[in-house]
Amino acid sequence: DFFKLLSPQQVEKLRLAMPVKEHRKGHVFWKAGSHVSDDHCAVIFILEGQVSVASDVGQISQVPVARVLHPGEIFGLVTFLDVHVHSATCRAATPVRTAAMTRSEFDKLCKSDIALASAFMYAMARQLARDVRACNNRLITAITSGPAAKPAK
Repeated sequence: DFFKLLSPQQVEKLRLAMPVKEHRKGHVFWKAGSHVSDDHCAVIFILEGQVSVASDVGQISQVPVARVLHPGEIFGLVTFLDVHVHSATCRAATPVRTAAMTRSEFDKLCKSDIALASAFMYAMARQLARDVRACNNRLITAITSGPAAKPAK
């Protein structure tokens, strides 16, 4: 839906700033805990296929920390915004076609077309809101379906 709202000129600017790539099933975009350098920091749009997102915490926690993202969704947002360490492992669950924008391309976009940069930021904010809602739903499910607490003595 994001791309439908843009003018043909804006779509062309994004096409130049966001190379499209094909990835095989099983491709690891990054692993949880891996450090991010400014030149490798990117936000990725899923054009086709599915990407699984899982944290190492899910291996030791009672709360499943995994999600599958679909076409139209974005991943890499938290790292894109704070450029530190990846908090999750992102892996192609199917063959995937993506378009990625690096931090440096985003900075150029902000200087050349503020309206397009604002639309891009709005798309990122909407994805973050979806991610927070999904996390809240998993947390509520875990709390309400978990074992009953034993009364204290």
